[in-house]
Amino acid sequence: MEIIVAENSGLCYGVRRALDIASETRQKKAGKVFTLGDLIHNPQIIADLERQKIHSINDLDGLNEATVIIRSHGASPDIYRLLAQKNIEIVDATCPIVKKIQKLVELLAKSKEEIIIVGNKEHPEIKGLIGFSQGKGIIIENEDQVKSLPNRKRRAILA
Repeated sequence: MEIIVAENSGLCYGVRRALDIASETRQKKAGKVFTLGDLIHNPQIIADLERQKIHSINDLDGLNEATVIIRSHGASPDIYRLLAQKNIEIVDATCPIVKKIQKLVELLAKSKEEIIIVGNKEHPEIKGLIGFSQGKGIIIENEDQVKSLPNRKRRAILA
């Protein structure tokens, strides 16, 4: 059997960029360096980051005097505020494409549009996007939830 690997297989641009940012950050910083959540869903790469002393954390409680890398999925504005309040240095490795979507969600929220975000409510990118919706966002995970939405003339739908 012949196996052909697609020309564009492998890590997406945003994840490659985040990995480069993490390595550069580690080289520049002598102190503790963390990623907020796993930088990528790949145990081998996570193990390599651990060897570089770049550790993944999910809880910001008790965190101080450290550098935190925001992964390519991004984070909600509340996370940025909390890190700033704790005087934690933030290195933002959010994918530029995700950043554009975050800005779009923020713009739609300011224009008072109802925002529907289609995706898994537990996924970090969805959590980040809903944070930019200023309370005007609804996460839809399945067809039943779509059917239960009230009728509206206008909605912004992001998937």
